[in-house]
Amino acid sequence: MSIRRMSLAGGIGIIALAVVGAAAPASAVDPATEVGVYADWTVGGAAGAFTVTGTLPASTGFGQAVTVTSDSITLTEASGASAFLNASTDFGTRYGSSRLQPYLTVRPKTGALAPVPPAVDNPPPSRTVIDLGAVRGDDWGFVLGDIDADWVYVTVFDDAGAPLPIEALGAMTPANYCAAGSPKPSACAGPGPFDDVPRWVGTGTIDDFGITFTTGTVVGNFDDTSGAYLGFTPDPAVRRVELLYGAVNGSPSYQLWLAAAAAKTTITGTVVLDGGAPVPPGTVVEIGDADGQPVLDVTGETLQVPVGEGGGFTVELPQAEEYTLVVVPPAGYTPPAPVVVDGSQAEVAVPPIAVVPVVVVPSTPPAPGSPAPAPAGQLAESGADASPSVALAAGAVVIGAAAMLFAATRRRRATAGVAKGFADVASGA
Repeated sequence: MSIRRMSLAGGIGIIALAVVGAAAPASAVDPATEVGVYADWTVGGAAGAFTVTGTLPASTGFGQAVTVTSDSITLTEASGASAFLNASTDFGTRYGSSRLQPYLTVRPKTGALAPVPPAVDNPPPSRTVIDLGAVRGDDWGFVLGDIDADWVYVTVFDDAGAPLPIEALGAMTPANYCAAGSPKPSACAGPGPFDDVPRWVGTGTIDDFGITFTTGTVVGNFDDTSGAYLGFTPDPAVRRVELLYGAVNGSPSYQLWLAAAAAKTTITGTVVLDGGAPVPPGTVVEIGDADGQPVLDVTGETLQVPVGEGGGFTVELPQAEEYTLVVVPPAGYTPPAPVVVDGSQAEVAVPPIAVVPVVVVPSTPPAPGSPAPAPAGQLAESGADASPSVALAAGAVVIGAAAMLFAATRRRRATAGVAKGFADVASGA
């Protein structure tokens, strides 16, 4: 499985950077052994019949893809570039920032006012079902975002299809992701105050907009705003989540993130110069997953692990079948071959990786009194015409240079594509 981007709960996945994130509550992902990861979505189908698959690393405990079906009029995957939960939000503190982590955008079945949930007539709300599968992790959660001019009625079921009590949802506190921490999503335009938060009907009912909203409903406040969301950390018994969705004003949409705790692997190693000289400054290590896809940081760039003055590096990732390490030295040094490591262990110690300086042989000027160089196309002393030999030699040099350029280009492409998502870098996202 490809891991698109990675984000450690409360901080960054590169120990060498020594960036400290927000302190996590006791119930959060254990930073000593786990990392938080977000589902990677693939959307299929069409209006009224969408089918979506969500993939998570096997180290989360999910033994199969999460499936989502929906009869909404529109369901798309968003990149997380303009709307996200940063590391200061309650959900981001637990599972890491969702910046550049994909999520789903869902619209109602129609743009008209929907009746009280869970009624399904005149007109019916959209129905979206999340099936987590029979094999799943104990620590996962989801977020319903941008709940302002709309409502979502949430029910959960166990493996036998029996409904579970509302407490099994593990509802967090309604909040606004535009109001907490930094960086702010670009969707949070303007100075705020970004104080719009949805209402959670945990017990009883709420009467508003001529509708009686029953227990288990997230209710917006009518106006189209930015950032209002509610997170959930369901009981491990939850197998299926059903979301009935309707509008109260205009034709809104809501955002759906899904994240889980994954067992962590900590990879440590050392980069050395052949011969024992200090490692060149500016050397970095790039990471690739088992599919050869890049691990990207939260800015969408190739994740680069800096090598310290002593040559050491450390990176934390979700446990996976394997990872590829590519050492990228500065100019003047030959990159070593990529190193494949077992990513299924809690700790991986990589043997020293040697970098070799490029050897440049300086040209030596002729000694005083030595014969002058032969004219072009002519051998020294004999006067024989050397043009054909020179041409062949030049051709060989050109071909050799092209081969070296091709190899370097392939290696650089592999390097540039070797790292895929996991860190809220110095911004704290």
